[in-house]
Amino acid sequence: MEKCLEMADVAECTIPECVYNRASRCYAKAITIGNGEHPECDTFYSSHNHSPRHELTAGVGACKVHACRFNDDYHCTAARIYVGYVGSEVACRTFNRS
Repeated sequence: MEKCLEMADVAECTIPECVYNRASRCYAKAITIGNGEHPECDTFYSSHNHSPRHELTAGVGACKVHACRFNDDYHCTAARIYVGYVGSEVACRTFNRS
């Protein structure tokens, strides 16, 4: 069974220590954003061993940040997102408070 889901693309991830990051691209199948009101990347996992490169880059599988204007019933409606450090947090830099 093939599934076809439309997700916001992870256009860039600038967290080199994440296991899913290779050359600023995220190769997780999907990521989860959010921790209440904070746009943290819940999928972030620090490791020097990186996931093998896949044909497709990640999409946003879920967003738990209700305060973001791109959140529609836990789905991200942005066309693409950017993940990187916001202070010391690994976060969605596309976050836009509604």
